[in-house]
Amino acid sequence: MGFDGSLRPRNPPAQRASYAAASYRQPPPQIGVAPPPVMHMPPPANLTNTTTTVPLPQVNLTATVNNVPAAVNVVVNEVPPEEPAHHMEVEEEKQHTEPTLSERMIALRENGVGFDVEFHVGPAQNSKILRAHRAVLAAGSKAFEKTFFELEQGIPPAKKRKPAAGDNAHLLVLEYPDVNPISFAAIIDFLYSDFEPESINVDDSVVLDTLYAARKFEVPQLENACIMLLGDIAPAVAVALLEQAKKHCSDELMRKCFDVIDSETDGALSSDSITKLNRETLKTIVERSELTPSDEIMIFRAVCAWADAECIRKGIEAATPQQKREILGDIFNAVRFPTMSVDEFGEVANSGMLTDQEIGILFRYLSSTVRPSLSLPFLTAERRCLGRSKHIVKRFLTLSKNPCKKMRSSIWFIVNREILVTALGVYGVIHANEANSEATEWETSVDIELACSEGNQNVKEHATVTLKAAYGDVRPLLARFKKPVLVVPNVPHRATLQFKEELETYAGANGAEDVRVHIGPGGTGAQESVSGGGDDSIASMADPATVVHFAFHNDDPNGIRRGMTRGPAVFTSAIGGFYNRPSYRPMPYISEGCLYEGQIPEIHFLAPALPKQEAIAAE
Repeated sequence: MGFDGSLRPRNPPAQRASYAAASYRQPPPQIGVAPPPVMHMPPPANLTNTTTTVPLPQVNLTATVNNVPAAVNVVVNEVPPEEPAHHMEVEEEKQHTEPTLSERMIALRENGVGFDVEFHVGPAQNSKILRAHRAVLAAGSKAFEKTFFELEQGIPPAKKRKPAAGDNAHLLVLEYPDVNPISFAAIIDFLYSDFEPESINVDDSVVLDTLYAARKFEVPQLENACIMLLGDIAPAVAVALLEQAKKHCSDELMRKCFDVIDSETDGALSSDSITKLNRETLKTIVERSELTPSDEIMIFRAVCAWADAECIRKGIEAATPQQKREILGDIFNAVRFPTMSVDEFGEVANSGMLTDQEIGILFRYLSSTVRPSLSLPFLTAERRCLGRSKHIVKRFLTLSKNPCKKMRSSIWFIVNREILVTALGVYGVIHANEANSEATEWETSVDIELACSEGNQNVKEHATVTLKAAYGDVRPLLARFKKPVLVVPNVPHRATLQFKEELETYAGANGAEDVRVHIGPGGTGAQESVSGGGDDSIASMADPATVVHFAFHNDDPNGIRRGMTRGPAVFTSAIGGFYNRPSYRPMPYISEGCLYEGQIPEIHFLAPALPKQEAIAAE
């Protein structure tokens, strides 16, 4: 029969005879014939664990020759054999489930078994009792090891032994009234966990206390964890932590505290923490040249506040100015009075802490255009931030007769060298409104912002500042950024000021387009305004390293002079200024678009300081 197009075989397979398991009989074994094999088959999933013998026919080799029928016995075992690999995995799992030594010690602690040390932690009226095993604590802390096993050291404030009932041995009792109980419990938990980072659970309210305890009991891992938990330290906290960092020689924490104090000096010096420092720590802060106060008067006010608090601690009531100065000692001479303005120095002179001779010498020094060669007991150099000196660029030549009623003011500027902007000047309020006509002072919040643009505006720094002053004061106030903002050369930057409420403030007039700030030795500075393409002979004579060139432009179309083209402002580095480029004129020409009336009279910045020898020569 030929191929029929199907996949079926040509001859169907022979039908296998059916056998009954009960009626089949095994023939007797024959000599020379091998025993029938036994076949094991896994049972189906729905069957129970039983063994069934099913006889199946099999042809014997000898019977094939002799034509004698034979059969074999096939056994089907429904129980699967054990797999060695699976059995090994089960053994490994059993090994991992065994408790570690740390877990067993924690279990003893939780069950209250075997305690041999008792701690009375916290003040006497609110002390808390904690018990532990000396071996566990000594294994994780050198301080505990010395305390427990080198008793002649006399480290703890009090030691005594008392008998203990139950499964506990004689207890060694230690008292630590200067440690927070919650912080001490965190240390014990950490040591029992065998330095497991996940066991660190420190509440934000006791981070400082835990840091102190970690330093006291020499647990550096927990100390570093507390420093990480502190994150961005507030200025007041940085001042409070500085003393602890010096006491325990924590260099990392000291560096972090000084970074905050240097960058946010005003907030650090005006906090209550400054009045609680010891004398050595206060002196360290006041003597730092890296401080960036808005004015040196902030340093003077801080040391006066500390002197008042120290007089109270010494029991001196109604202390005289001379008593305060005696308590301050050489800290008072660390205040840099020669760097103050005449107005600021007036507050110092009225305090009564300077002698008449010192007032006369300092007033001569401050009021002279050319610094006289006087022997002063105070430092004359400006404080520097990262090797930089403080300077101010003033935009307006005169004060406008018209008030400024805009809530938002901004100005674009470009500089020829890298600087750090620290603050913006803000004109004050002219007079009180009708609802508050009897008030003599005003207070409001302002948003300040510094952004740069390379085609897209990117905010570099933003801050909300509260300003307060007397009505009618024409002097600009200072709105400081939280930290100095980097301004790179030849890139447009925008300074913005936004009041939270509608106010009538003073406004500047005749804003300068180009301003050159000459950096003098010792941090002194002088400013010259150049209009349009003015004479550059003065600038060419000056050392380029001593000049910071500002080019201003107003981005408010309403402020551009009448008749000027209101095209987009562009900057050409080859010429060094802002220009308006009309769509029909491909070449730029100079613009006086920055000459307008408005806010932001000053920009305070830090510039690279001159070499030290120049400052010495000038003196």
